This record gives sequence, C-alpha cells and structure tokens, in this order.
Amino acid sequence: MYYIIITHSVYADNTIPDGAKVLYGLILSLSQKDGWCYADNDYFSTTLNKEPRTIQLYLSKLKERKYIHVDLIENRIRRIT
Repeated sequence: MYYIIITHSVYADNTIPDGAKVLYGLILSLSQKDGWCYADNDYFSTTLNKEPRTIQLYLSKLKERKYIHVDLIENRIRRIT
C-alpha cells in the first residue's frame, strides 16, 4: 500500500489538468525508494485508467512547468525525477 501526496505548488497550479496532478503524486510515490521513477506510460495508463495519449499530455504539461525531469538511460530506459 502506498500514498499519493501532491505538493501544494502542483495542487494550486491551475495551468495543468487535475489528472496531471494525480500523475505527479503517483510519480512522487514511485520515486521514494530510489529518487526516480521508471514506470512507463502503459503502467500509468492502467493505474490511472486514462488513455496513453492523455498520459503523454499530462507528462508534457508537468515537464513544461518543470515539475518533473525526464532522462533516457542508454536510449531505452526512461527515468523521471
């Protein structure tokens, strides 16, 4: 069992959809062990019951507002911090 916590700055940001805020909380929760999240869009889509395209939009909005940073490791593994 895990909790999803959303920082106040993200919660109060009216420029991003509410679903992106929940995704942000999920990313934070999954990042607690190692400091980053390796989950793919299929996992997010299934967990949040959203279409993959919606997840892509949410991630783009979070990156645009600089709430997350995405790196590719060896051009195949995505790391979200």
